[in-house]
Amino acid sequence: MLKKNNTLLLLLFSTLLIFLFLLVYFGDKEKSFDEYVVNIDSTDINRIEIFPKLNSGKIISLKKSNAKWKVKLPSGEFVSVPFERIKTIFSQLLYLKPSRVIGRGKELFGKYQIDETATHIKFWRGNELLTDIYLGKFFFSQLRNISSCVRLADEDIIYEVENILSMQFDQNENYYRNNNIIVDDYSSWIKLVFIYPNDSSYQLTKREGKWFVDSIPLDSGKVQSYLMSIQRISSTDFFDSVSTETPKSTRKLLIIKQDNSKIELSLHQVNNFITIKSSFNKEEQFDALKSGLDKKIFVTKKHFLTD
Repeated sequence: MLKKNNTLLLLLFSTLLIFLFLLVYFGDKEKSFDEYVVNIDSTDINRIEIFPKLNSGKIISLKKSNAKWKVKLPSGEFVSVPFERIKTIFSQLLYLKPSRVIGRGKELFGKYQIDETATHIKFWRGNELLTDIYLGKFFFSQLRNISSCVRLADEDIIYEVENILSMQFDQNENYYRNNNIIVDDYSSWIKLVFIYPNDSSYQLTKREGKWFVDSIPLDSGKVQSYLMSIQRISSTDFFDSVSTETPKSTRKLLIIKQDNSKIELSLHQVNNFITIKSSFNKEEQFDALKSGLDKKIFVTKKHFLTD
């Protein structure tokens, strides 16, 4: 009887070992993958090429020069890219954690929209291609989270990752440019000098916490509303002039701060266009008429005096 029980236990133990063997070496293969889809150091990257699906044939070229990133415009000129944009690219693509392997094989690329027509991004170190990642279709996962399909160019493995990625990179060059006109805190401003033509210039001055124009005390609520509206202004209406005509300055606003530093905003006429330039972002100029910035920033004295 004891011998029979020992034989039965040995049989059960052997069966368990076989089951564990099959589980480890076969059952987990679909879940066996690296922690990250892309495994490269961001400090090695000095060039990025983005191939947006919605702009077939177009390449968004970003390059790092003297520790600063720039984007190439259609004119061939390179302009600055805020590092926050680059950090977003790195955080979204360099630390992609796959939740599972969806499938393998080139025959599945079309189904999951990760074929050659898909949005894809290349990371370079000089002339060395570090990785090329394709961003495919997105869908709701079993947990009702939004997931995307991705693959590496040199692999046929299709991964599922969280987030909608392809739409975030279907952008043009302007998306990566510095679109800030002014970003500041109006509480540090003590004087605003409006320089206008035809003797219509005037100044707002802050004394003992109150604002004045030509020694006339102003309604603090009205002044505060205006200052709040212009302390943070951005625009995507970039103006890239190809004209050889020298822009003619028409109006200026000089903002003087408590530490005597200054921010200058100026309107310029270029042919039939009115543009705005800022000392806060000297590299760019913006279409003032399209965004209505001319009327928002360059108000008249009556704006503060009338009820």
